Amino acid sequence: MDGRAGEGPRRILIVEDDPFFASLLADFVLARGYTPLVAPDGEQGLQLARLEAPHAVLLDVMMARMDGWEVMRQLRADPCTCHLPVHFISCLDEIQRARDLGALGLVTKPVSPEQLAQVFDTIEQAWAGALKRVLVVEDDESQLSSLSALLASREVEVVRCKSGREALALLGQGHFDCMVLDLGLQDMSGYEVLEALQAAPGLRHLPVVIHSGQDLTREQLRMLNRYARSVIIKGTRSAERLLGEVQLFLHSVEQGGRAVQQEALALAGSKVLVVDDDMRNLFSLASLLGERGVQVVEAENGLEAVDKLSEQADIDAVLMDIMMPQMDGYQAMRRIRADARFRDLPIIAMTAKAMPGDHQNCLEAGASDYLAKPIDTAQLLSLLRVWIRR
Repeated sequence: MDGRAGEGPRRILIVEDDPFFASLLADFVLARGYTPLVAPDGEQGLQLARLEAPHAVLLDVMMARMDGWEVMRQLRADPCTCHLPVHFISCLDEIQRARDLGALGLVTKPVSPEQLAQVFDTIEQAWAGALKRVLVVEDDESQLSSLSALLASREVEVVRCKSGREALALLGQGHFDCMVLDLGLQDMSGYEVLEALQAAPGLRHLPVVIHSGQDLTREQLRMLNRYARSVIIKGTRSAERLLGEVQLFLHSVEQGGRAVQQEALALAGSKVLVVDDDMRNLFSLASLLGERGVQVVEAENGLEAVDKLSEQADIDAVLMDIMMPQMDGYQAMRRIRADARFRDLPIIAMTAKAMPGDHQNCLEAGASDYLAKPIDTAQLLSLLRVWIRR
């Protein structure tokens, strides 16, 4: 089985020399909602653990060349893999030895589906109980201190650094659940840091939140959207947004990726028109939806939105900003509702204003529902699921 197939939110490494049993375990991993990585012996298992950064390991003991006990010792000795939850599945009944080495437990073969379910319950409990680590990369000392204090107050272990090279060294030495990255570093740009992450198989899945004071161009935002999970421009309420984004990713880690997978099942294959004149918001929403299998069509104002709908009548829902040049959201929604084809099309209005009457004004203009900015992503995804199902 190809260990790189089906990149998912959570990857489980299976180190097992019996191809039939390895296949059964892989099927169970898939059914549980995770992605299996399979290694036929201990040496390849260690290699995959270092390259692919799995989230847990199912480990056999009796294997040729290198047994499971030695694999476990080397996993614990390596800073990049020492944090991994490991559960033995073996024909040997040596639970105490497994625990002495730092494993979560050991079940003996033959293994029942009920026992496998208990193994995964144990792994998921380990994920939920682990202290989350965030790397903050920022060369401004005052910003570094304030961001660290903000995150540390949420029971997160914060590791601070001021340079790109130091950040890459830290990432190579130990496990992190998320990184907050400034683009304007002294030794190398944030873009170079992101490219280095993409070149390292064990780091390319790391969630990255860009926190920058730069005035970004459309092309820069497009590039960042390929590499990072979120882009936040320093300014009013940026700290609040940053905290929200980091907590979103850490919550996803805590839940083992289940929430993202469930949303993907509900939204995958749908087509959503996102209308916003702020490119940062546009790309942030496109990234959020794209991760869930949604095809995103972009428009920067109401006039462009009307044209896109006329060209692509198979759009399932619209996210409509209100305050835009050329044609605002109110005008655009009225134009859309005037077309008989789009009378029942779900339109969710988004506005930065929180004035009394905004909600009613949006509904009167043709909105199906309403969200105030900054957007609560969980609420947005929930609304999309509800309206697209209708």
